[in-house]
Amino acid sequence: MKREYLHYLLIFFIIYFLLFTIKEKRIEGIENNAAISDKNERITGTLFFNADIIQSAGIEGSVKRKKFRQDFKDDLINLLNKDTNIILLNDQIKIKKIYYGSIIIDFEIYPDSSGNSIEKDYLVKLLTGKKFFPTIKLHTTESVKDVMTTSWPLWFF
Repeated sequence: MKREYLHYLLIFFIIYFLLFTIKEKRIEGIENNAAISDKNERITGTLFFNADIIQSAGIEGSVKRKKFRQDFKDDLINLLNKDTNIILLNDQIKIKKIYYGSIIIDFEIYPDSSGNSIEKDYLVKLLTGKKFFPTIKLHTTESVKDVMTTSWPLWFF
């Protein structure tokens, strides 16, 4: 009787271990792929920085503004690529407009040539709260706002 009991106990632990391992691998896979979207989605959003626009970004069309735009894109790319298994490239990020009222930046993220991009929810997660953009040397004043997705056929991009 004891031997039979031990046999069942051993089988129980083996099954439990296998199920636990499979569950952990599944969760790990979900977390790793949570950053990627293959839906051919363009994502738009708005970030706010508390700074003087002329001092930090220069006037529209100036060399300083062009450098600010590139530095902002570099900082955003570094922040978004930090812990993901997707690599966003510079040409996937477009700055729609830079507004006065501190510094307000409307931006778009386009999918790559395969239709892959960052998930909207993951973007919101990464840009929640105040974030430091080291190249432009500014902190966001709040979380990303007005985040929306638009799906288009791949040939459109």
